[in-house]
Amino acid sequence: MDFLSEDGDVKGLFDERVRIHRRDVLSNITNKLGEVPGPHGQESGASDAGTGGGKEIVVQAVSKDVTGPRGEGRGKVVFKDFIGDSGEEARAAKFEDGEDGKAAMLSRIQKEFEELKEAHKKTLRARGKLIRAMEKEVSEMKQKMESRKKAEEESLRRQYDEKLQKRKEMYKKICKERILEYKRRLDEAYRAKALELRKRCEALKRIKELHKGRQSR
Repeated sequence: MDFLSEDGDVKGLFDERVRIHRRDVLSNITNKLGEVPGPHGQESGASDAGTGGGKEIVVQAVSKDVTGPRGEGRGKVVFKDFIGDSGEEARAAKFEDGEDGKAAMLSRIQKEFEELKEAHKKTLRARGKLIRAMEKEVSEMKQKMESRKKAEEESLRRQYDEKLQKRKEMYKKICKERILEYKRRLDEAYRAKALELRKRCEALKRIKELHKGRQSR
């Protein structure tokens, strides 16, 4: 519909309430076809703030090139459909973009999860290598400590044996010297005793000879 007053005074632009079927959005479509001055020099395009949800006010421009039967200028409502296929396509494209975004997000999360799993596997492998290297190092240290301990024990045993052998040799030497000394003293005592006995025997022999000589006289 288009409307002008009988005196040709434009009281305001024609408001067309267009139901948006799949959206409940209140939008003021202003200056879509250019600013049209109102009757008092004000720009048109004021929206009705009292409209309920699910409605959209579309401001229409008045074209004065169309005249009525009386020669008055009749307003031509220029209507632009913003709910057509382009809107559906936009919503579909937006939905597809959303789905693509979700898919991309899921793909990115999956990729990050796989990277995290791979990093975890690498960490576990590195941990296993480190544990094996530490075990090998500990085993080598134990072997070195055991070898060093055995070497020290062998060295101590060798030193002890050497000292013991020296002590044994020294003891043998001392014993031999003492035995020789005792034998020497024993020989000296024997010789002295034998000499004494010989002297006594000789003395007794002389006494006997003297006694026989006296008896023969």
